[in-house]
Amino acid sequence: MEIKIRKNILEKNLTEADRNRQFFLGKKVFVLNMMSSPGSGKTQTLCRTLAQLMPDIQVGVVVGDICTTNDADRLAQTGARVTQINTDQFGGDCHLSASMIDTAARKLGCDGLDLLIVEISATWCARRNSISVKMSGWWCSVSLRVKTNR
Repeated sequence: MEIKIRKNILEKNLTEADRNRQFFLGKKVFVLNMMSSPGSGKTQTLCRTLAQLMPDIQVGVVVGDICTTNDADRLAQTGARVTQINTDQFGGDCHLSASMIDTAARKLGCDGLDLLIVEISATWCARRNSISVKMSGWWCSVSLRVKTNR
């Protein structure tokens, strides 16, 4: 049996993602997407990294969280520009669409930024067995697998 794909259901998101890439290229902002399972240490790692980077490198952070601002509040204490996306209004997913990133980046303001970090918890990362890095233009995505003794 052959199934024909008539339309990519993510086509709109892919188009918006391309628009985001062009926006970030135009602003000369490098974008890093940091994702891992909840409680893996993303926010702590970012706080320590921001302390080393700033003020020499101007950094903004978009934090995706299901319902709290805890991580965004901690990251704002570093002096970085921070904005929050709560995904509970979108069904509580750990996914950030291209349009959500666009809205958050424009709210944050990318003028003068060198680096934009998008932090998001992704429960599926807990099942991954490796670290993967994908680079495309000015966009880098890093998925971290952290082993714990729990």
